[in-house]
Amino acid sequence: MTLGRGGPALTGFALAFAAAVGAAGCGPSAAEVAQAQAQAAQARRRAAEAQAAADQATAASLKARMAADQAQRVVDDATREINRVADHIDQMEREREAAGGD
Repeated sequence: MTLGRGGPALTGFALAFAAAVGAAGCGPSAAEVAQAQAQAAQARRRAAEAQAAADQATAASLKARMAADQAQRVVDDATREINRVADHIDQMEREREAAGGD
């Protein structure tokens, strides 16, 4: 098997170089790989926890929005009732004045 101009000698050199690099410890050690995997697993757990917290916040926001809408309906109903009573009092005063009362 040949690779480019160097022929079999280059292939042998490439294999020897790769073996030397591996033997010299230029790549990550098993401990480094294990640490990286543990960090990745921890990051995935934290991401899952963050997603769960975001989901809870979304649900709480929806409940708060529903409560605010209900409160607004109550305020609107109370405002209509206040206006109805005020109109009724105004009508009673107009009738009293028309009847000659003070």
